[in-house]
Amino acid sequence: MPNRCVHKSGGSKELDTVLNTVLSSCDHTLDTSEKCAGDILDFEVWKRLLQEKSKLESLLDGACTTFNQWRFHNCTASATFQFWDTFVHTDFMAYLGLYIGIRSRNWNSRNVSLKKLACLFYAFDRHNYLRIIPYHLADLQTFPQSVLDHFEAGCFSVSITGKNYYCVALDVAHEMEINLKTKQAINSFSPTSLATLTHYLPYRAETLHNIKNQLCTEKTDSQYRETNKPFIETEELTIRQYLSELNTTSLFQENSECPLIAFSKHTQKPVTDLDQFISLPKAISDASGQPLKVQKSNALKVIKSTYEAAFLSSLPVIDDSVQSNVILEGMFLINTIPRSSHRTFSDYAEFLFNRWIVKSQIQFKAQEIHVVFDHPNRNGTSPEDIERSRRIHDFVSEKTYKTVSSHVLLPNNWRNFLNVRDHKRKLVNYLSYQFITLSLQRFQNHECVVVTAGGFDDVNVDKALSSLGGVDESIVECCHLNSNHEEGDTRVWLHAIKSKSQRIIIYSPDTDTFFVGLPFIDSIGDKTIYLQLKDSCFDHQFVDMKMFALQMSNDMCLKGLSTSVDCLQMVYISSGCDFVSFFHGYGKKTFFDIFRQNADFVSSDLSICDEDNIQGLCAFFRLILCVYFSKHRTAFQPASSVKEMYDKTICESALDKHVALIKDFRERMWERVWSEVEMIPNAEALKLHWLKCCWVMQYWKQGNTNFMSLPEINSYGWNISDGEITVVWDTEINLKKVNDTIQWYTKGSSCKSGCTTLRCSCKKSANKYCSPGCKCVNCVNLPTNLNQAVDDPDSDLEDSEQEEDISYESDSETDINEFAADTSGNTSTAYINYWDTFENYIFALPTD
Repeated sequence: MPNRCVHKSGGSKELDTVLNTVLSSCDHTLDTSEKCAGDILDFEVWKRLLQEKSKLESLLDGACTTFNQWRFHNCTASATFQFWDTFVHTDFMAYLGLYIGIRSRNWNSRNVSLKKLACLFYAFDRHNYLRIIPYHLADLQTFPQSVLDHFEAGCFSVSITGKNYYCVALDVAHEMEINLKTKQAINSFSPTSLATLTHYLPYRAETLHNIKNQLCTEKTDSQYRETNKPFIETEELTIRQYLSELNTTSLFQENSECPLIAFSKHTQKPVTDLDQFISLPKAISDASGQPLKVQKSNALKVIKSTYEAAFLSSLPVIDDSVQSNVILEGMFLINTIPRSSHRTFSDYAEFLFNRWIVKSQIQFKAQEIHVVFDHPNRNGTSPEDIERSRRIHDFVSEKTYKTVSSHVLLPNNWRNFLNVRDHKRKLVNYLSYQFITLSLQRFQNHECVVVTAGGFDDVNVDKALSSLGGVDESIVECCHLNSNHEEGDTRVWLHAIKSKSQRIIIYSPDTDTFFVGLPFIDSIGDKTIYLQLKDSCFDHQFVDMKMFALQMSNDMCLKGLSTSVDCLQMVYISSGCDFVSFFHGYGKKTFFDIFRQNADFVSSDLSICDEDNIQGLCAFFRLILCVYFSKHRTAFQPASSVKEMYDKTICESALDKHVALIKDFRERMWERVWSEVEMIPNAEALKLHWLKCCWVMQYWKQGNTNFMSLPEINSYGWNISDGEITVVWDTEINLKKVNDTIQWYTKGSSCKSGCTTLRCSCKKSANKYCSPGCKCVNCVNLPTNLNQAVDDPDSDLEDSEQEEDISYESDSETDINEFAADTSGNTSTAYINYWDTFENYIFALPTD
């Protein structure tokens, strides 16, 4: 307050005296012999305080008048002052009212404040709140009175501690209850985590009691509104109204470009959409028969959250006497886009050499640097050809490069250049030699040796060449590193295992590289291997592979597994990688979490990748069953776990027991999932998926050998025809069953006289009876009709002109109207029961 406001009030000394009296009254100090309650209720103390308060108010009247005059004067002189004066004394009251309304659980104060705030949000261009608040206030008008009474009683906010005027909104209270350290403690077993839970659980119980008590959810009164019959009837009426609106809305009309195929002859509604009529297991395949793909890099995020100590932001400092080897996966190096100053491939090669090789030599004090490349299709057609073809996008090719050499000009579009596989391979050939040439010029004293492998197609195919050539600066062959590996993510581990250095740094952002090396950790001896996942100016991330193996061995969830790293590798492969499909709706986190929770039930047999060993297949079945159980557990009530259902299943063999359980899962899930993409695949499709995983695992396990001998892929769920590889999704028998079902729904006759003769195409078919796709009138060709007419090939000639074996696809409203007309005579109880029984049966097991 300005000084002039004090001097005009009748004397500052009198004001100071009154203020000191009031403050001293508030600061009344107890004698040690007095009781606290007696002091608080002391009548004389409060009487003296109120008398002084009245004097203070009378003295401040003049000050308030002077202060208001000062505000008016400044508001007139300054628009900025006027804005903030209005905000503090008027607009801010709406914010303050909302704050106090929530803190004090005052429902009416909250709503009045929101109305005033809507105007402010309009003035301040807060478009989101401006739109949301009117909708919210309008919604309140539609709430049942019982709900509004509940809110008015204060149940829109809650005090976590149970104290008055400490309340917060329900969503804020929920966020305040999220304790990150406690969540982490729940997912691990250690003395520290148990201590955390020990201290947290009593507080959690008290907090829940406070919240439930304030929200009236702990009431045991049988007349509580949510259990009253009128309340339940009101809710059911609301649901019926919603369903009625949904039936009449145009939001869910079928796309005219996607014709309806099958109609129910009883309900006159489509059986399902067009995607129903695909014979592939849609949980692991898209409509075109391609494997499903998701982001596999999430796997390392899940691993990091569980084994955080193994992930480093920088490497520990070492003695200069320690030999270091850096291994770079070259296919990531060439993704570096050339700079505008680079003109030829020679400029680009020198740029990569300095950016990666020279920098790595300085940063890690490396005596050896290996650059390894992919050699696609070195061993013939590969399952990864499917993924490679997916990665090639449409582009306009500038020119065809017959050769890549030092003096050739760089392309204008680097991405389009790399999209041509032949261009990429020629670039790799050129860089493999050029890196060694540049290293001979840079490291003339042999302070660092550069080795390249995987990038040769001439006489040096399968060879690893080195710059350690002696005084004549010749290129020499590293015989112990020669190999026929196709992928760089396996080749880096061969170089790491064969290296004689004590410290090895592998640079590979590919998630596959981490899981390829898991089984090799025990065979690296006293070496320390770091896998570098990121290398940028702001983020360096390394994985200490030995520390990771140590943490896994101490994981209480995996204590019962003898081969935990192999099992983890199979979990990663089976949940989706470059070779096999992902499961729709189930990411890496779900698979890893479910595996750790059910490790004992899944067992170490999961690591078995022998296609003839039934134990590995059964362990894979158990893993998939646990994954689907976690998301659809309500479909399996009262069972509380897959193991409980497994123990109750009785069959002659273990394999039959698993197959029967999968079939049981499909039957229980069928009526609860909204689409077939959520259905667990049948046992045969899962076995084919497991065979693909076995092939990948056998392939990866040969990463420590120089020359791989890969299994025949035709026996592992793929098919090669004319050099093209395709995925085998299911057995021929199951595919035929689905196709027959599709034909049953989509083909039929259009008889007009009851389908009593062999003129009816359905009667001549193997099914013998008419199907839902028929447009026949007054049909008696039903399995429940025992009084069918005798087949007369010469009768019904008029009908034969219009009779044909058709595949009906509705493409207009006329066809739909014809359905309504054609089925008018089929209203008998036997007819309705027949179709209802048929539809229930056919949907219970769509592919089994």
